[in-house]
Amino acid sequence: MHRILKVKTIPQIGPKCTGSVIVLHGAGGSGPSLRSWWISELGREVQFEHLRVLFPTAVPIHYTPAQLLWHAWIDRVDTDINAPEIIPSIDDAVDSLTQLIDLEVDRGIPLNRIIIGGFSMGGTVALHIGYRSRRAVAGVFAMSSFLNHNSILYSHLDEYNKNKDEQQQHVRLPPLFQSHGKTDVTVHYDWGRETYAQLTKRQVKGEFMSVADCEHELHSEVLHRLDKWITSILPPL
Repeated sequence: MHRILKVKTIPQIGPKCTGSVIVLHGAGGSGPSLRSWWISELGREVQFEHLRVLFPTAVPIHYTPAQLLWHAWIDRVDTDINAPEIIPSIDDAVDSLTQLIDLEVDRGIPLNRIIIGGFSMGGTVALHIGYRSRRAVAGVFAMSSFLNHNSILYSHLDEYNKNKDEQQQHVRLPPLFQSHGKTDVTVHYDWGRETYAQLTKRQVKGEFMSVADCEHELHSEVLHRLDKWITSILPPL
């Protein structure tokens, strides 16, 4: 897990953990800072009766768009939907975070009781994991996130759907919760809409929440709806 510096874990409220939610921060952020921001918008701790919540922090890497050493999951040529992806960087992040998921499985949480998601870059990486390396997870969420034009993830999904045999036709990809602020000038709203359209065209089912007067930020309405979505996907056992 060489891309993960540390993990902040919020335990379940009740006596038994029956699922996990992994939340990935954006470029330049950290697990603790995202958790604090989330608490300030939600008005309470990011905590569930039966689920633990993990906030990993990425190790610092040279992040090309900022020309700085940043806590970032992946490097980018540019923060633009038309820019090419740096695929080895994406692969490294996917491998490291997949190992984190596998550690949760080793702790007794089945893949179908794990949700992964994130904000901005964190949501982008969560999409790559949930629809590429661990398609058996319970769900994926992405807030203010996008995939590049001609993303390698689209190619992986095309190949996956093409090669499914008759016995696999009923197997569904993880449900998606995606949200985006209409006034986001960092990751444009249209980029998020296009990402959602490209994924749903490839048999991903989910919902897209548009938020008026919301920039590149966490939003209380989104977090309250996401909270309900998480518990609908991972109800108490």
